[in-house]
Amino acid sequence: NPKVGKVGQPYERMTPEQSALWCEYVSEFPWLAASDRMQLRILCELIAEQETNPDEFPFCKLNLIRQILNSFGGSPTNRSRVAAPSDEGTADPAAEFLG
Repeated sequence: NPKVGKVGQPYERMTPEQSALWCEYVSEFPWLAASDRMQLRILCELIAEQETNPDEFPFCKLNLIRQILNSFGGSPTNRSRVAAPSDEGTADPAAEFLG
């Protein structure tokens, strides 16, 4: 397997809400890598939009959220296809924004 970089910190131009979601998802999906950054950004933007205006949020965007979550291993079937790293020595990525 090729060595991949970590997903890293949120993009600078993301809103505080989007950045908090980023940290939440990095914690929930610790196997994400640098190559997942753009999809993670899209996911955070969509979730923040949905949380801000749920009544106006179109179904097609909910489907896109589902697709991204599935690609990250966010369902039992897809989760079986990813290898999660060990929890040893990992810091809480949300601490910077929530603490």
